Amino acid sequence: MKTITRATKAELAKGWEYAPAPEAHDYIKLRSRYGLFIGGKWLAPHSRKYFATINPATEEKLADVALGDPVDVDRAVKAARHAELQLHRPRPSAINGGRACWLHAHQSFASLKIFRQCQGRTQ
Repeated sequence: MKTITRATKAELAKGWEYAPAPEAHDYIKLRSRYGLFIGGKWLAPHSRKYFATINPATEEKLADVALGDPVDVDRAVKAARHAELQLHRPRPSAINGGRACWLHAHQSFASLKIFRQCQGRTQ
């Protein structure tokens, strides 16, 4: 059995390539400003206000992000409800016996319940 020495370890380490550190962001291209993604479009916030996001590792500014207000929430909810109406809903078949429809309905009900709870906290 061969003993690994310091010289052998150094030789093994030659040629290893490391991935960028997780806190490094120079390989990511960020825009200077981000709006709100509502209804499939990037929109400016109703308030026209933005806030800076900071990289916690370097404390450098990353980008300005839109600060939404209740009008923006209403726009997002309206867009989400419209999108939900456009969804294709699964139909019961002989194979699944309607289970997919039941699961879809249950998920929709749970999402609506959570949304209403959150809505009550923000008012």
